Amino acid sequence: MGPKAKVISDKVSDNWESELNRIVTKLINRRDSDPFREPVPWKELQLLDYLNIVKIPMDLGTVKKKLDKKQYKSSDECAADIRLIWHNSMSYNAPNSTFYNLAKSLSEVWEKEWSSSSGISISINNNYNN
Repeated sequence: MGPKAKVISDKVSDNWESELNRIVTKLINRRDSDPFREPVPWKELQLLDYLNIVKIPMDLGTVKKKLDKKQYKSSDECAADIRLIWHNSMSYNAPNSTFYNLAKSLSEVWEKEWSSSSGISISINNNYNN
């Protein structure tokens, strides 16, 4: 890793909470993120199999609250929760459905934002089908 890459990496590691907060806020403010802002109301929607498929529910609002309360120990832990949002949606919903495609699109937005702010290139794996 060259000096410039190290400086970028150190900058993000020192300020990861504010950078992730910025990205999460940007995602929340997107019009197409509405289904991902709050926990899935699976009982109201009578999605009785939801918890059989989605073992650890996650949403942008929960991530934001955890960031605000400084409950994440690292940027990797927070990034894993954000990726879990998209993974859950793509696992539960049929490929090419509205929610699947929204999750896939927002996953790509997230990865692009995070990789550009962290100074690292990340390979996006959109193969979430079981």
